[in-house]
This record gives sequence, structure tokens and C-alpha cells, in this order.
Amino acid sequence: MKTKIKILLFVFFISSNFYGQLLNVNLGDARGLFFSLGVGPRFAVGDFSSNHFFASGFEGIISYGDNESLPFFVYGKLNFASFPAEFVNILNKPSFEVYSRIYSLEPGVRYYFSPVSKEVVLLMPFVEGGLNLAVIHTVNQATTGYKVQFSNDEMKFGIHAGVGMSMFLLDALITYNYFYAYQFLGFTLRVRIPIFIKI
Repeated sequence: MKTKIKILLFVFFISSNFYGQLLNVNLGDARGLFFSLGVGPRFAVGDFSSNHFFASGFEGIISYGDNESLPFFVYGKLNFASFPAEFVNILNKPSFEVYSRIYSLEPGVRYYFSPVSKEVVLLMPFVEGGLNLAVIHTVNQATTGYKVQFSNDEMKFGIHAGVGMSMFLLDALITYNYFYAYQFLGFTLRVRIPIFIKI
């Protein structure tokens, strides 16, 4: 019982401290909250490319910015990449396959540079980067004579960095994701949907 009370007091202290800090944040007069959906291919690099190559990827992003923080935006991203089975040949026979699925949570910061074009279309280059927390689900399957399958789930920390071009409601970018033994490049097209804007 004493342990439960200590845990409850600890959670209460942390939450009250968090909300106290949140209430002291001065938001800007002009601010916006945006939701983005992205899709594109992922390509394994480094050690990861020894048994994986191409994957499909999807992401959902919530981003926030205001006039006090511009040209910086903060965001939280949910990212999914599914690398299909790759065959390993033994004696010229496909006998072993492995595929991986990566689910990651990625908080980060985006910085917009001055527009390179303001005429027909507004084009703004940007860079972004942040931390990654991922669950990596890997399945290995042997097919010599009879099938033997086993899977493994790992939790890994990593980082991501990207560079791209924005037309405000549409982004195109290249992103590098690094986890130990799992690295990949992503090419993504994003559509941005305003959720809340105050000017």
C-alpha cells in the first residue's frame, strides 16, 4: 500500500509540475495547428541493406507554430515502414527470408528558410530533425524442407533528419532515419491540413 501511495504522489507531483509549466507558456498572437499525411518509398542503407532494400512508408504528423517561434515549428510524427521479405540463397535455392516492420514515434523541430519563389507558387526550403523511439518487428522464416518461423520485437532509440521543399499545403522531402543496425532513407510527399489557425 505504501508503494502505491508513493507512486500516486509521484504521478501527481509530475503532472502538477507539468501543467504548471504549461500554463506559464506565452503563446503567440498568431498560431496554427496542422495535421499532415505522408507516403513514399523507404530504402535500407548501411548494415540494414544486407538483407533489406525497398519498403513502403506512411506517416502522420501534428505540427504547431506561432509568431513567437517562427520560422520554427515543433511536431510529433508517427511513422510506419514495412520492408518485405528478402530471400537468402543457400546452394542456389531460396531457403531463408526475413522481413521487418518499423513503428516509430518521432518528436522534432522544423525550420523554414526564406522562400526561393513567391510568384506562381510559394516555395520554401526547410530542414527538420529530432529523436526516434521505435518498435521493430522482425520475422525470420526458413524454408528448407519445412517451414520454421520465429519473430522478434525490439525497442530502439534513434534520430532522424530531413531536408525538403514546401508549398505550404504540400511538402516533398528526403529523410534519413538512424537506429543501430537499422538505417534507411525515405522519400516522402506530404499533404498538410490546417486544424486550427488564429491570426
